[in-house]
Amino acid sequence: MKKTGIFKSLSVIVTVASILTAGSSVMTQKKVSAASNKKYAAAVVNIALAEEGYREYANNKCKYSEDIDNMRRNGQYFYNGYKNGAAEWCDIFVDWCFIQAYGFDAARQMTGQTAGHDCGAGVKYSYSYYSNHPSYPQPGDQIFFKDSSNKMTHTGLVYAVYGGRVYTIEGNVSKSVGKRDYPLGSSKIKGYGRATFDADPNNKYNSFVTGLYSGILGRTPDAGGFNSWINTLTSGNPNKTVTEVAWEFFCSNEFKNKSISDSAYIDCLYKGLLGRNADANGKNYWLSVIGSQGREGVFRGVIKSDEFRNRCSDMGIIRQYNKQN
Repeated sequence: MKKTGIFKSLSVIVTVASILTAGSSVMTQKKVSAASNKKYAAAVVNIALAEEGYREYANNKCKYSEDIDNMRRNGQYFYNGYKNGAAEWCDIFVDWCFIQAYGFDAARQMTGQTAGHDCGAGVKYSYSYYSNHPSYPQPGDQIFFKDSSNKMTHTGLVYAVYGGRVYTIEGNVSKSVGKRDYPLGSSKIKGYGRATFDADPNNKYNSFVTGLYSGILGRTPDAGGFNSWINTLTSGNPNKTVTEVAWEFFCSNEFKNKSISDSAYIDCLYKGLLGRNADANGKNYWLSVIGSQGREGVFRGVIKSDEFRNRCSDMGIIRQYNKQN
């Protein structure tokens, strides 16, 4: 199968309502993303990237601080006090993502914030809690920034390192969650903190790509095509993701020449992306909207689902980099 080129832009918006009502097994909302016990870095990165575009609802007030404050009210003490509105929330955003990805206790352990009642919510505190400060970043690392006087001022999460640049997702960027990128040698970067992640599984993309061949094209991979896709995904290029690669399978001449029905198309989505057969409720929903949203709209609805995000996290794979995907 030959590569088809770029990921097309979507002209039909997949609404939040459609995503959340599309079959209980596909769209279940979960507080902890990964179903496995493995703590891969991809889990926290996938949580963080899904938050791109969120804006605070008042000055320094946001859902991330609010959630952690509510945990404190229920006896789970992450910080040394209530923080919503009282602290700039870039560091709180990172902590929230860790909690969402791995659970409250594991998040504290992984980021070195084991003191619980005594932990601050500022960047200088978080930097000091890490025992591992690598000189070269990798996805999942917390990045710390400084001003001209060497004072730490801001923080975020690394989601990619490629072409001499580090790509980040950051909270409290113009009062919202946004992506940035910097030269690796930027004078703005103070350093990095690395949580105690589990090592990524060996050949983590192999089973995913094999599943695309079997679920979408209905065959085993050919060696040349398989190796080409693996090389694409392991390159670290932030513009090439598993969602981009999956879409190129659907855009391939090999798939188009099958001329399959909408029902069979949805079956391929479930098998290729979710690794399972479609449940009746989910399939019926997508069949009911495919006329208005198109096949690409349904594809995007599935890749935006919690189930697909969780599956990627459990495999140690970052789901997507681009908000429009």
